[in-house]
Amino acid sequence: MPGRDVDAGFVASTPDRQREIYGLFGGMNTRLGQLCDRYTDQELDTIADFLTRTVAAGRDSSDGLG
Repeated sequence: MPGRDVDAGFVASTPDRQREIYGLFGGMNTRLGQLCDRYTDQELDTIADFLTRTVAAGRDSSDGLG
C-alpha cells in the first residue's frame, strides 16, 4: 500500500509444531466443514465471489481515505 508504513513478517510452521497448530485450529476447521456441507459447490462459488468482491471494495474504499 503506497504511502503507508507497513510492518511485514513471515511466519512458517516447523514440522515439529504442525500437529500443535492443527490442534489449535481443528475445532474451527470442523465447524467450517459442517457449515460448508450445507451448500452446493455452485453456492460456495457464489459466496466466495461475493467475499472476494467485498474485500476488493473495502480495499478500494480505504485507499481513498488516506
